[in-house]
Formats: sequence, structure tokens, C-alpha cells
Amino acid sequence: MDGEWEVRRTGGFLPPMSGLVRKRISGDRGWTIVGGMRVPFDVVDRELRYRFPFQGLVDVLVPEGEDAYAGTAKLFGRRIGTFRMRRLTAGKRMNSGSNVDVVVHRRPRAPLE
Repeated sequence: MDGEWEVRRTGGFLPPMSGLVRKRISGDRGWTIVGGMRVPFDVVDRELRYRFPFQGLVDVLVPEGEDAYAGTAKLFGRRIGTFRMRRLTAGKRMNSGSNVDVVVHRRPRAPLE
């Protein structure tokens, strides 16, 4: 899940997020970035568990293809909204047949609605 992700609301009590919310994930931690404010979380399996002051908030992710996830935001176990996240840039390693790997960057194919 490492990378930078664009987040779009799909339902529930979450505010409109189009273009305003991003997630950055690196290993077992990351941040949701809202208008320049970074909100930290820990990555546990396919859950993003927010830290202080947002303890109790968990994003549960389900893969939707190679570079996208459907998400459910839960507050103390109760669903409060749904969203989709799409990787902004994807890097794929390809074996070029030599001793050097080639990294190909591409944008995901279809935008989220």
C-alpha cells in the first residue's frame, strides 16, 4: 500500500473530499492529509488505525484492482462513511533483461466517480 493516494467520498457522514484529501503510506504508518493538516495512523493488515487525537477511527480497506481500494470509515466499530482511494502514481519494476531494473511510472487508467 506504499504511496500517495487520492481519496473520494462515496457515502455516509464523511464530508466531500474530492481533491482535498490524500493519504500517504509508508510501511506500517502513514498520514491522511486534509488541507495541509497531517493526521497520523498505523497500518495493520488492511486497516488504517488513527492515532491521537482520533483514536477509535479506523479505515478498513478492500482492494479494487491494482491501484485502488474501497474503504469504510468506522468510529468505535460503527460505520460512518465510505470512500475510494486511488494511487496517484504507481511504480512497477520490470526486468529489462540486463542487470538493471527499469522502473515504469504510470497514472491509473480510470478516474473514480
